[in-house]
Amino acid sequence: MAESSMPKRSEDDCDMVTSLQEPFLSKAELALHEAARSGNRTRVEKLIKVTGKIDCRNSLDRTALHMAASKGHREIVRILIESGKASVEVTDKFGMSPLMWATYFGHTEVVNLLLDRSANIRRRNKLGMHVVHIAAEQNHCELVKIFINKTKKTLLNDTEKNGMTAVMIAAAKGNGEVVQSLISLGADLKIRDNRKRTVLHVAAESGNERVLDNLIADGPKMRELINERDDRGRMPIHYAVEKGFAGAVEILLAFGASPNDTTDSEEVETVANSATPIAVHPEMSPFLLAAREKKPNEDEQPAEAFADGAAPGEGGKPRPQHGEILRRLVQAGTDIDAVNSNGYTALHYAALNDDSNAVYTLVHFGCDISAKNNRMQTPLHMAAEQNRLRAAEALLLSGAPLNIADKTGKTPLVLATQGGCICIVDMIIKAERHREKVQRVLKNEPNQWDSAAQADQLDAAAAFTPDGYENRSNINESENIDDELTESFILENGTAPAYRLREFNQPYADEFKLFLWKLAFDHLRYGEWKKLALFWRFRLDHITAIEQQYSDEKSYKQHGYRVLCIWFHGIGWDTPIRGLYEALVQIDRRSLAERVRKKLDRSAEYYSAGRKIHHEGRSCTIQ
Repeated sequence: MAESSMPKRSEDDCDMVTSLQEPFLSKAELALHEAARSGNRTRVEKLIKVTGKIDCRNSLDRTALHMAASKGHREIVRILIESGKASVEVTDKFGMSPLMWATYFGHTEVVNLLLDRSANIRRRNKLGMHVVHIAAEQNHCELVKIFINKTKKTLLNDTEKNGMTAVMIAAAKGNGEVVQSLISLGADLKIRDNRKRTVLHVAAESGNERVLDNLIADGPKMRELINERDDRGRMPIHYAVEKGFAGAVEILLAFGASPNDTTDSEEVETVANSATPIAVHPEMSPFLLAAREKKPNEDEQPAEAFADGAAPGEGGKPRPQHGEILRRLVQAGTDIDAVNSNGYTALHYAALNDDSNAVYTLVHFGCDISAKNNRMQTPLHMAAEQNRLRAAEALLLSGAPLNIADKTGKTPLVLATQGGCICIVDMIIKAERHREKVQRVLKNEPNQWDSAAQADQLDAAAAFTPDGYENRSNINESENIDDELTESFILENGTAPAYRLREFNQPYADEFKLFLWKLAFDHLRYGEWKKLALFWRFRLDHITAIEQQYSDEKSYKQHGYRVLCIWFHGIGWDTPIRGLYEALVQIDRRSLAERVRKKLDRSAEYYSAGRKIHHEGRSCTIQ
């Protein structure tokens, strides 16, 4: 039978071949590979006699011996070797020998057989790994001991292509039993890989607490490495923090890891329209790293996920616990107002991540909500500029300053207006009006639009209540202000704000929204929305901000609806009918005011909206 021939790729084509070619094998050779793979001894013995070449290769350069070894068919391996035609040293496109594949899948009997047949235990694959590395990676502790003892520990501290030893590979994979065995065999724990990382770095990155405990149990040796840096200036704690492993962070802190040391700064560039250089990878303390990391699908997680941080994440992996890490770092004495070379604090990163939970947590810890970065921007500036709705609301509810100007002289309201961030513009206006209303109440000043100002109905801007918070309707979630969204905000500390900026407080808000829409789009005339705004004490910069969005000939209808919604958001629960009536009368629309009053008084949907007259009928259309 003629030898099969197939085009061979050069050895340096790539580290790992992923593209498959059609196999250049005869039917008998294909049958031999399948019989070896499936463990069909009778068919293998028959095909050995028929096939001229036992070492025929498929598209991945694998022979029948590779197939049998990887599947753990010891008898097939023995038959192929004893035929005298199968090489135990043949390698596939990955540089993997039959011994390596048997090791990879943990087939101890096949490994022992191949070793008895003088298989090369020191051979390396294209990643520079020999069988000790492979066994450590795949968590085959028994095989690791076999190989180390057979080579008299000469392979114990060998490194692969990336400079990692077997103990480092096992630590990176979280294989605690293998790590413990290698330590007991005398593995050198001070070796560094090509990135200058020690075994403690890779263990911290894996987050496996058992591995860290095993390493730290080595005491004095590990204490010297606890704050060692890699080529990026990172210590083990930086890796654990970045990945969100709270347990690993706690172990490292207890063992003496520094909670304040920073990484190195890298890659400085200049941002367009700014003379201030920005570090792409600025130096980061553990606290900044914990705040910077984006939490996946955080608003969709169940309540228990925020309680203990251990709920499963995507793909069944442990959910990152950056909120818990922030708490533990604070307990360890970290600098909560630390800044990097860009001037960013933890709150700046929370704003960029649109992470309301982190904002509330950091404010609770006492982080400076007014801190400015190198562009003189507060966290609220960044949230407004980047249209981060959740973070902007959290910052506003936590008392973020509204009138600070950045280097270009722009306040958060101006940035949100210029960026077309309608929701944030409206939230800033609501927050500012709410704060002004609180001040008027404290000074006993009458509200022009609410004749019965009641202090007990006004929440402080950063008020919090226990987690009995009830979801309320949201009308300004998106640029399509006709959309309705409701959302549950569950904070990591188990509390939620009682006062919201993106949601109405009134229980009849859904129905009243439809009424206000009809009023704005069908009955308000051009320019009347500005008169209403002035009557309701909107400031001129508020009116200007609202007016900049939508600029066609009918945009005044949208502007009017937004003014109505912002006003409605800030009033007491029992005053909208009276307040709306007085405002319409003030702008010389008495006839419309009377029709509004009569319709709303007759509607069962607004029982608590003014006069508390409860009649049948649910229509809210103004005739």
